[in-house]
Amino acid sequence: YAVAFSPDGRFIVAGGADNRIRVWQFVSRDKPQINPLLVARFAHEGPIVQLAFTPDGARLVSSAENRTVKLWDPADYSEVALYEEQPAVAMALAVAG
Repeated sequence: YAVAFSPDGRFIVAGGADNRIRVWQFVSRDKPQINPLLVARFAHEGPIVQLAFTPDGARLVSSAENRTVKLWDPADYSEVALYEEQPAVAMALAVAG
């Protein structure tokens, strides 16, 4: 349901109906290649609907259909924070630096 490129363009992050965040290394802009899967991590108790990196790439924010929003450390995709349950599903994210 959601896809984001890391700010440096080296990684593709995706999330969806299986409640997981997956990270691929983006290896080639010049010719088709297989992008290796680096991380597959259970992230939310509901489908992930949105992903956004901070402008500096130091954090990733995710939101899910169960109205949760989480902050992740892209160094190892460990959970840094779980925010208060939102009054509605956060279908859009905007992250300022």
